[in-house]
Amino acid sequence: MKSPYFIDLDTMFLMVDLNDDIIMLQDGVIFAVDENFVLTYKSYINIIYILKEDLEARGLKNINSSFKVINYIQFVQLTFKHTTQMNW
Repeated sequence: MKSPYFIDLDTMFLMVDLNDDIIMLQDGVIFAVDENFVLTYKSYINIIYILKEDLEARGLKNINSSFKVINYIQFVQLTFKHTTQMNW
């Protein structure tokens, strides 16, 4: 997910299930500090990943513990795990 400003989250979360993985990257990492996001969407998915480098680039700290911070190597590993991907 690239940006919290240009996305229809309700539609996106209708397409995922608990076996899917979501990675927040670029401006999408802003969701990591949004408590409303966590309360609204946490029930749709088990783990939401946040790209560490994008958090650091935006100076974001104190992220919600519901997110798992990953680096680029882990990001690539997730792309191998899921052969079909959608970019929002």
